[in-house]
Amino acid sequence: MRRLLYIALIVPIAYLVLQQPPLSLYAVVSGSMEPDIPRGSLVVVEAVPPVLGEAAAYRLEVDGRTYVLIHRVVGVRDGGYELRAAAGNAVEIVPAERVVGRVALAVPYLGYLYMAGLANPLIAALLILVALMPPGRPSALLPLSLATGALAFALPGRGLTALMGPAPYLAYSAALASLLHLLERRVGPHPLISLSHALLIVMNASSTDLGGVLRWLGAQP
Repeated sequence: MRRLLYIALIVPIAYLVLQQPPLSLYAVVSGSMEPDIPRGSLVVVEAVPPVLGEAAAYRLEVDGRTYVLIHRVVGVRDGGYELRAAAGNAVEIVPAERVVGRVALAVPYLGYLYMAGLANPLIAALLILVALMPPGRPSALLPLSLATGALAFALPGRGLTALMGPAPYLAYSAALASLLHLLERRVGPHPLISLSHALLIVMNASSTDLGGVLRWLGAQP
């Protein structure tokens, strides 16, 4: 039982570590890099400058929303890169500041589970907690979990809100917070449950435009 509790503690932390520089997780939703990186792959992007021949992740802004695309480096120029999809011939010139990093690892099909939430270690940890924790009463972290999720919706950043979109992320975050609340009502206060709430709050914060929060508070011009 103690080993399972350790897993429930470590796995969500590992998930959050992979969401922050120097490593980030992305799901491939198009076939532009097939057959090298199939649609539905889960890629690990390392925040280092890519070199010629490597697959690179870069940001693209469309109608106020930020997307992360993955194309291969076919040329390097001063201040930027020439990127091309495996399934096309068009070359796009991308400034270096828009490049997130190089693709260090691509796992086929796992991206589908990631996008559906089934590969989210937070959910796996919650299932372990449901199975192991005794009955009890709820704690008081739900309002903060919901508030930070709403903040990520109102001021989306470059984290999961950029991948999922603000509205789907709000639904996702609220569902996780509600699941934690129901779990707390059943099993009562527990350090691991409180930690899960804290991890959710950190995940919400990492998906929020913190600069926008500071501007809203008047702390940044």
